[in-house]
Amino acid sequence: VEDKILTAGYNSKVEFCVEVQSYGGAYDNSWGVVSGNVCELAAGSVDGGYSVGGTQISVTGNIFNSNGKTFTVSALEIVLCSDCLASSNILNDGVGGDGISVDRSSGGQITNNSVIGFATGSNDYGIHVVVASTTVPAAINNEVSGNLIAFPTGGTGIGIWQQCNAVGANCSNNKYSGNSLFSDGTSGSRGIDFENDTGTSANEVLGSNQFNNPAT
Repeated sequence: VEDKILTAGYNSKVEFCVEVQSYGGAYDNSWGVVSGNVCELAAGSVDGGYSVGGTQISVTGNIFNSNGKTFTVSALEIVLCSDCLASSNILNDGVGGDGISVDRSSGGQITNNSVIGFATGSNDYGIHVVVASTTVPAAINNEVSGNLIAFPTGGTGIGIWQQCNAVGANCSNNKYSGNSLFSDGTSGSRGIDFENDTGTSANEVLGSNQFNNPAT
C-alpha cells in the first residue's frame, strides 16, 4: 500500500485507513509495505490510522492527521508482528487517542517517528510497548530509538510506556535510546514509564533520551 490519500471514519464507520493483519497466524502476511500514505480522519467512532501484523511488515514515511476527531485505538498499531519496521512516520493531532502501539510484537524497529500532540489523558501515550493478553504474551528484542514525542498543552499522559501486565508475559531485551520527549510539565505526565505487574522484564536498555520539562 503506497502513496495513497485515505480517509478513515467516513460516515462514522469503525475502521483504519490501512489494515494489514495476520490475526495471530491465521493468514500469511509477510514482507508487506505500507509507505508514503496520508491518512485523514473524517468522523468519530474510528479505530485509528494504520494497523499491521505479520512478519517483516514495513511501515515508513506515512502521515496521520486526526483533524480533531476522536479515535479508539492508535494512530499506528503494530500487533502480533515479528521483525516489523515503523520508521519516519508523522502522526499529528491526537485528541483522546494514542500514538504508536506495539502490542505483543517482538524484534521491532520503531525509529525516527514524530508523534505530535498525543498523550492527552493519564493513560494516553506517545509510544506503547505492551503485553496485555495471554495470546502470544511477549514483547522482546524491540528497539525504540530516535523518536520525537511532543505532549499537547495540558497533556497528562505517558511519552513512552512499557506495560507488561499479562500473566506469563515476557518484556525483556527492549532498547529505548535517543528519543526526545517534550512536555509542558503538566502535573501527572510521565516521560518514560516501565510498568511490570505480572510479567517478566529483564535486560532493558534505557539511555541517551532527552527530556524537556516532564512533570515526573
